[in-house]
Amino acid sequence: MIWKMAPRWRLRSPEELHRAIGRAGITPETTVVVYGEQLIAAARVWWILKESGVRDVRLLDGGMSQWRTAGYPVERAFQAPQPVRFSGPVSSDYLATTDYVRQHYNSPNVWLADVRSKAEFSGRVSGYKYLDAKGRIPGALWIGDGDDSSYIYKQRNGRLRPPADVLAMWQRQGLVPIEGNRMFEREVIFYCGGGWRSSVAFFHAWILGFQNIRNYSDGWSGWSTDYIPDSTAKGGTPGWRQELTGNPITIGGEREP
Repeated sequence: MIWKMAPRWRLRSPEELHRAIGRAGITPETTVVVYGEQLIAAARVWWILKESGVRDVRLLDGGMSQWRTAGYPVERAFQAPQPVRFSGPVSSDYLATTDYVRQHYNSPNVWLADVRSKAEFSGRVSGYKYLDAKGRIPGALWIGDGDDSSYIYKQRNGRLRPPADVLAMWQRQGLVPIEGNRMFEREVIFYCGGGWRSSVAFFHAWILGFQNIRNYSDGWSGWSTDYIPDSTAKGGTPGWRQELTGNPITIGGEREP
């Protein structure tokens, strides 16, 4: 069977996103509270809404589990939204495109912050069944796996890691804030494989008040791989041939934890 999704997990155009957000009944002035079974999924939606121009977007700390534990009411009826026309201003300074990363990855004014597993960072695995390429963007710093199962950015009770703890970890990994300022010493570009885990890191930085931060939404997939329609292609992406983009890649050179 031809694999139909490649590479639709990547960020869609502002026009597509605005249509989808409008169908959900959301305007730029709507207060939106996002939650889900996975923190990385909820954070991804939070970031997309913020980047797309929704002004007040919040993340429910601990999700439905903590909501129920606190004794708050729940309902089972489906509330159908009233579609609207969405036309919010895109916050382009929240986004790092592949072109932007290519232009800035070796700049002395930028830190690339890798939020994948250490095995992905070192190039032992790609981390995804639909991605063959292994390695990392040259010069990247590893700042802890953002996946829910790692319990680095999320606690075992489902709550977010305290922001001060996250900042202390980042400082140990080399992300240095300017004292008394809402800025890092360099612009920080968070990335993972495809924008989910990096959205968790971006959210923590945003909660901490940092302003010079971006999310490389297409991540390692966008940096390393082009997907070319090919009916003869097999493997993890049948119907799509994976070709390296030609962007520089680093493999190995880091000790395992």
